Amino acid sequence: MVVLGVMLAGCSWSGGSSSHATRLRLTVYRGDGIPRRHLSLSCPDATASEGGTGGLCAALGDFVPRVMHKRAACSCGIYAQRVVVTGVINGQRIRHPVEVSWCSACGLVKRARKDVEFVYGWFGLTVASG
Repeated sequence: MVVLGVMLAGCSWSGGSSSHATRLRLTVYRGDGIPRRHLSLSCPDATASEGGTGGLCAALGDFVPRVMHKRAACSCGIYAQRVVVTGVINGQRIRHPVEVSWCSACGLVKRARKDVEFVYGWFGLTVASG
């Protein structure tokens, strides 16, 4: 199990307003079962797009709240490749783990699918809709 702490330009454990702080724990699954990677990510706010992980902050900052407030459910198969997100986004605690996958983007605006594509690409997951 590899644990990585990311503290690159645009993302760190300090800085930014604490009321809008984003501190996420990401678990990456490349196949069934055991997670392949864990990552801790902090950003001054979830809209930060600069720096090495800034694009990741922006994609998750757009996608995660959409899924958290999604009313509709979709019937999908289980996705072996996915990123599970927990923590705090823009000062709001994520009460239930949010899955970043093609299925979780179902029923959301086209931008959500672009966010999934970006996150998958960032982690080297297969970038193909399900």
